Amino acid sequence: MEDFEILKEVQGIVGDLNPQWLNCNDEDIEGHGCFRGQGYVGQSMFFVGHHCAFWIVILCETGRFAFKELPSESLEAFAPLILDAKRIFVKFTRHYRITEFIAIQEKECPC
Repeated sequence: MEDFEILKEVQGIVGDLNPQWLNCNDEDIEGHGCFRGQGYVGQSMFFVGHHCAFWIVILCETGRFAFKELPSESLEAFAPLILDAKRIFVKFTRHYRITEFIAIQEKECPC
């Protein structure tokens, strides 16, 4: 599936969960995605379908969504990392596909 087709699929999932989350992405999606970005994650969710799984995030500052397509078999290993992180920072492409992320976990210094 092409990036734009996958983006439309994720858009449908996000719209089913909360149509307000689509408002920040609408203009960019209709223009086939012209916004690249990064930011801290405010909400994080996993969607598992018949043939794929997605990690979908809503950014704190902008309310935009971004996503990462996951092989279903890697979800079990990936999910605890995300769930245990206190903060998550993502970078994404013009098609809102997450390319990099940092899962920040608070640690206690020994000093």
